[in-house]
Parts: sequence; C-alpha cells; structure tokens
Amino acid sequence: MQEVDDMYLSALHDKSEIELARQLFDTRDKDVLQSKQRINDYLHDAKLCSGLHDTNSVKSKSSLHSKGSHSSSSSTKLRLIEAKARATVLEVEARFLKEKQALRMASEELELRQKIAEAKVEERPCEEFDEEQNIDGMNDYLEGVKAKLTTTSFLSEAKSNDQTTLRARSLLPSHEPPTFCGDVMSYPVFIAAYETLIESKVDNSSELLYFLHQYTSGKAKELIKGCLQMKSGDSYNEARRLLKKHFGDSYKIASAYIAKLSN
Repeated sequence: MQEVDDMYLSALHDKSEIELARQLFDTRDKDVLQSKQRINDYLHDAKLCSGLHDTNSVKSKSSLHSKGSHSSSSSTKLRLIEAKARATVLEVEARFLKEKQALRMASEELELRQKIAEAKVEERPCEEFDEEQNIDGMNDYLEGVKAKLTTTSFLSEAKSNDQTTLRARSLLPSHEPPTFCGDVMSYPVFIAAYETLIESKVDNSSELLYFLHQYTSGKAKELIKGCLQMKSGDSYNEARRLLKKHFGDSYKIASAYIAKLSN
C-alpha cells in the first residue's frame, strides 16, 4: 500500500493536490488502525470467552446438568464474536481493495494526462511550422500575382503608347525626299533626305536604285539611267558613285555658292 501511495504522490505536481492526497492517506491509515484495534479487541474477548468455557468445562464434571445451559450460552457468544471479527476483517479488506483500485485508476489517469500534455507540446511546433509554410506559400502567391499584374500593366501601357505613337504618326503628312534635278547646291539636302527616308527603310539594292531613279530628274536622271540596264548587284552603288562625282564634289558646291553670292 505504501508503494502505491508513493507512486501516486510522485505523479502529482501541484502542491495543493499533494497535500490533499497526504491528508486522505492519513485519514485512511487512522481508520485502518482503528479497525485493527477493534479486531484485536474482538479476538481478545474471544480468547477470554474460550478460557472461561474451558474452566466451566472442568468444573462441570461434578454438575453437568446445572452448567449445561451456561456453556451453551458462552459458545454462542464466542461464535458471535468470531463472526463479527471476520466481518470486520472482510470490511477492512474490501475498503483497502476499493482504495487501491481508486489509487491505481487515479495514477493511470494522471499518467495519461501527462502523455496528452506532452503530445500537445510536440504538436505545437508542427502547427507553427504549418502556419509558417502557409504564410510563405501565400507570400509567394501574392508576389506572383503582383509580378503578373505589373507585367500586364507594363505591356498594356507599352501597347497603348505604341498605338498612340502610330495614331499620331498617321495624322502627320507623309515624308518624301525632294526630286533632285542636278543642282549641285541641292545635292547635300537631297542625299541626306534620301538616305533617311528611303535607304534606311529598304534593304534591296534593286529597289533602292528604282527609288533613286524616281526621285531624280533632268541631268541627274540621265546620268544614272544607264545603271538601270546593269544586271550586277553593284548597279545601285555605281549610281550613287556617279551622282556624288558629278554633283557632290565639295569644290563644285562651294564654287556654286560663291557664284550665287557674287551675283
């Protein structure tokens, strides 16, 4: 019983619960001690009665008839005392058994509660980890959505800007290089406009030669007319070379400006 008490007390943690359990144990021990004392008293009385019965039996040899009723009464009392003693012992054993079962159940319950508490302590980090994982996943999702919205907004804005630019350009008048008739003073302006508006947008040399012939007249057209008959891929370069030689010479251009100023 003491071993069960110690095991139960070791399973408790709260000071008030430990003190209450000790008070219960003290009360139980007092009841047990009193029960034992009553049993000893009953047994002592039983022995006295038994001794008295033996003495009466010796004396009854002389007068069996007169002592018979007294012996029968003492025997009945002895049996009654023994029966009460056995009942008391059984009651004490039953009480001990009940208390032992209650203590064992309480100890098992405390052990189970302790395991549940430990499991909850182990469960908490897992829950926090899941929460962190969920938060990280949500942050990644929001970042992805933000990136998509930013990209979509940027593309939409760029597309809108392109459409605005195209619309503005469509409202402007179309640009064409001026027609070059062979005036040396007009050659620098003509060739610069031709390179910007035609040559920068066309890659085919045959088409460039065709446009060059289209935007010339007079002496300049006659000068490059023969290049149209050439079948080589250098016909356009040859036409540009002839125009520069006859109209793009720096000395000729300067002389023309001087002559114009002199007049």
